[in-house]
Amino acid sequence: MKGTSTESEALGVEVDAVSKAFGDRPVLKSCSLDIAPGAFVTLLGASGSGKTTLLRIIAGFLDADSGEVRFGGRPMAGVPTHKRNLGMMFQSYALFPHMSVFDNVAYPLRMRRDTVRLKARVMEVLELVRMDSYAQQRPDRLSGGQRQRIAMARAIVANPPLLLLDEPLSALDKELREQLQVEIKAIHRRAGTTFINVTHDQGEALGMSDTVVVMGDGVIQQAASPEMLWRRPANAFVAQFLGGSNLMPATISGCQARLPGGSVLTLAEPGPDGPADLAVRPELISLVAEDGRSNAIAVRVSETIFLGEATKVVADLDGRPIEARVPVSQAMGLEPGAQVTFHWRPEDTLALEPAA
Repeated sequence: MKGTSTESEALGVEVDAVSKAFGDRPVLKSCSLDIAPGAFVTLLGASGSGKTTLLRIIAGFLDADSGEVRFGGRPMAGVPTHKRNLGMMFQSYALFPHMSVFDNVAYPLRMRRDTVRLKARVMEVLELVRMDSYAQQRPDRLSGGQRQRIAMARAIVANPPLLLLDEPLSALDKELREQLQVEIKAIHRRAGTTFINVTHDQGEALGMSDTVVVMGDGVIQQAASPEMLWRRPANAFVAQFLGGSNLMPATISGCQARLPGGSVLTLAEPGPDGPADLAVRPELISLVAEDGRSNAIAVRVSETIFLGEATKVVADLDGRPIEARVPVSQAMGLEPGAQVTFHWRPEDTLALEPAA
């Protein structure tokens, strides 16, 4: 918020070769990340990927075994959480049930003895999250989505230069999650604070973030814009994790890729010669030979699954499963055992390095 007594500039965060182990189990392996001031970055990964551990190290709840975290170029080693000037928003909301909405949001300002324009500032952030008319209500009278908005207001009321969000939407139902994703993105844009979010939900990460950091096995597999992750995954891990790409072992020679069963596919660009993983997304495959879809392989249908807006066709290719997601009209009448041809464009065929 501009022009308030608590205004702070957005903070850049650098993670430099951070490693962490619990006992003899490595959880983070030399992770490095550069987060620009004012960015919305999401750490995305499955359980055990290291995303929450990295967030806790950034917050100061855990110490790294090696490496360094810097805020605006300042090393954070030895700086406790309460002196890092950051806000936090949790899955559990952590609202005080005996306090009104107003007093819950005002609490961080009162703890800091920052009472200049307190009422105006609290009402300002309540208006931002569209909860100003609920200022005198108690949290137990509110819905889950409303409580989440109050938690967001409390997290940003002191205008921290950095806000950490730890799975804030995971306890909500799908419709409410999607609604709040839009609202949180709008709040970030208006507040101008650096956001670092943690989630296992791919849709949430892709829909809200400037940059998505895909984590797996304690490693940052790729950090890029949502569009770049989707179109150009760095390796087989990212390709499968985001969107469930089909992966096919192949041998590359120039713009040609030979599969184990002898099929030859064309690449739009020459890849490094030798073994590679080919990736193609199910939604880019068609059962119809259309212009530009010059890659074609014969497969045997294993199963068809009606998805409403599309049909998933699961087939067998040289003993390995391969999936297509096609318009319902293309898959009508298909039965297990049927022989069909999958078609896709050379530019939709990616030759990838193995995951880190």
